[in-house]
Amino acid sequence: DAHPGASIWSIYEDASKDMYVSGCNRLYPSGERPPQYGAFRCLKRSCVKFSPYASTERTEAVAATSAAAAEYAEHAESAESYPPSGVHLALGYSPVTMSVGWQTLENNTAGPLTNSIVQWWEASSDPPTPSSVFSTMGDVRPFTADAGRTWYTHTATMHDLSPATRFSYRVGSTSPESAVAWSSNFTFTSAVDARDVKAHLPQTHLIIGDLGSACAFSLCPACNCSSTVCDAATCALGREQNVFSHGALMPGLDEHLHFADADAAGIAYPHGILSAAAAADMILHVGDYGYNLDSDGGKVGDQFMRNIEQIAASVPYMAALGNHEDGDTAMAHYLERFRQMPSTSGNVPLDNVYGGTSKNTWYYSWDAGLVHYVSMSTEIPFGINGHGPDLQSAQYAWIDEDLARANENRHNVPWVIIV
Repeated sequence: DAHPGASIWSIYEDASKDMYVSGCNRLYPSGERPPQYGAFRCLKRSCVKFSPYASTERTEAVAATSAAAAEYAEHAESAESYPPSGVHLALGYSPVTMSVGWQTLENNTAGPLTNSIVQWWEASSDPPTPSSVFSTMGDVRPFTADAGRTWYTHTATMHDLSPATRFSYRVGSTSPESAVAWSSNFTFTSAVDARDVKAHLPQTHLIIGDLGSACAFSLCPACNCSSTVCDAATCALGREQNVFSHGALMPGLDEHLHFADADAAGIAYPHGILSAAAAADMILHVGDYGYNLDSDGGKVGDQFMRNIEQIAASVPYMAALGNHEDGDTAMAHYLERFRQMPSTSGNVPLDNVYGGTSKNTWYYSWDAGLVHYVSMSTEIPFGINGHGPDLQSAQYAWIDEDLARANENRHNVPWVIIV
């Protein structure tokens, strides 16, 4: 198999119902469901093969497997953990898929110490049984554009989803190079095809832009300009303390406005974007992230992704390019952090990303219910700074072709929105 560390193995039992393992590098935990492909650990490089009817071979094999298991257990106990963070969804290439991205912050130039796994199940079966859980491997890419550190972006795609169905999921790593680490469990509602969307109207699409890590009070009112941290814990504490920070930060607003009376003051979503996202089927961020994603050596970008996790892990968070991403390393951050977008416009060259190319999210399109969205870059006509090529003519040609196809499909997807 081309997959690194893969092996051929089988599990069988003899007449006495004893269970045996034949194969390389794998140990099947007794009493557990056989793991999905890639979701189990390599114990040792040599093969453990034996016959259940040859006692000498069996004894040697069991001893070898036990030694490998003990060696692994010792490693797992001392291994460092690199938990997923900044979990964010994106609509897939079809309504039956949903992609997810996240980051791990192991600073290891030799390669990732984590792998990429997503597990999902219908939320109606919470807590899930082993037979109700689906799993798939994703991919991991190093990010080396930040000075003095290497970290990793991950993506994976959930597939064969029933439409308009509530699912739970988690992402994580079972790599033998680090301790097992999983995210929290999140939930989302799967997409619907345009032909079936009438049964699921209204659809709500939340469009936002210019969201920083600091001064992110539009995300939730408890956030402020003195810190880049505006994560789920910050917003939950703000609700408990009935904090509405706009007044202190922006004197033109009512300094005495609180969550409890925000509705009476005519504010539709007293808890900010966090409130609005609860009813959204999709979020579209039309550029300018974190201010900026590459600030403080990329750590502002790390925190921004942690901040939006409280909405983006539950609602597809679609991305478009803004002028704050038109920079030397800011462009690399944008492309790699949101590389699970369903772009069909190919790849773009960028010499400070892994392999010198990344998925083209400078201009791309997707369908969301009754709307065909076209994301284009208004930076391209002025020239992309840093490491970007001249794509002005390529973008215009692609938009012409995309809009022609969208017009042919107006009977299914009547609306076209360009951002």
